This record gives sequence, structure tokens and C-alpha cells, in this order.
Amino acid sequence: MADEPLDRRILREIRDRLAQSRAAVEEYERLEAALAALDASTGEAPRASRPRRARSAPTRPRAPRGANRDKALEVIADRPGITVAELSSATGIPRNVLYSLTRGLTERRRIERVSLPGDSFGFRIVQAEAETVREADGDGAAEAAPKRPRRGRRQAAAEEPAAAEPAGEGAEDAADEPAEAAPDESPAAGDPAPA
Repeated sequence: MADEPLDRRILREIRDRLAQSRAAVEEYERLEAALAALDASTGEAPRASRPRRARSAPTRPRAPRGANRDKALEVIADRPGITVAELSSATGIPRNVLYSLTRGLTERRRIERVSLPGDSFGFRIVQAEAETVREADGDGAAEAAPKRPRRGRRQAAAEEPAAAEPAGEGAEDAADEPAEAAPDESPAAGDPAPA
């Protein structure tokens, strides 16, 4: 058989393996039939030929709206420079949720990203936000800033020109009068008053 060409040898090996496999398939079918007959005689329900895939664990209920944000902001205020992994272990919030949450808080300038040694980064509360959090935690007298309704970019762009125009009667009179300086922009004692 050493003189046998390669393609004929491959064909012969496939046929041999097919014959061996056929015997296994026939035995499998006989065993399935015997099992079905035994299940029918004992009154048990027939078993599935394939084991069922285990179900995934039930998901945890969702946190109330804003609860993750509040919990994360509280821990960030207590531990400036905290990383996402540390924040996850301190709050119990999954890291994938925290990555999305910190990105949104950074975009809204409630927290800022800080560089840490070893090419890592952490987060800290933006300074104005930190004072509000401290006041609220201190004596409870400070209230959180009122929430503005979320609006899309198109809606915001459409509202800006309308907000810039003065509305109502007397708006023309107000434009004729000189504007008063804001308290922190008042001229110094030695400076001449604006004309």
C-alpha cells in the first residue's frame, strides 16, 4: 500500500472511519430507543437528548434613578483621586457602569480627571461642586442646585437666539439706558467713572 497514491489513500481512510462511525451511530440510536421505552414504563418524562444549558443568574434589580451618581459623587468627594476600580469596590457599582457615569460627570464638569503616578488616572470633585457637597454634608442647610430639564442639542440651539432677544414692552427703553456695573465689576475709587 506504500505505492498507493495519496488521494486514494485519503479516500480509503475516510471510508474506514465512516464505517466505524456508523456502528457508533447505530448503537446510539438503539440506546435512545431503550431509554425512551424505560422512561415510558416508569412514567417519567423523556429526557432531552442534549443537556440543557444552565440559565444565567438572575439579574440584580436596577438602582433608583440617580442613586449610583449620588453614591459615586459622595465617595469621590471623600477620596479625591480615586480610581474607577477603587470606586467600584467602595460603592459596589460595576465598573462598566462607573466608566459611563464618570464620563458623563466629567462632560458636565461635576468631576475632573486627574493624573496619578504610574500612567493611571483618578477623579475628584470640581472645586465649586466640592463646596456645595461640603455645605450640604455639614449642616444640611445648603440645597442641591435645581435640576434643569435635559434637552437635545437641536432644542438648545433653537432656544438660544430667542433667549438673546429682549421680549415684551419696555425692552426698547431698557436698551437705551446705560447698564449698571455688576458689584464685582465696580470701578475702583481712583478710577474715573465710565462715560
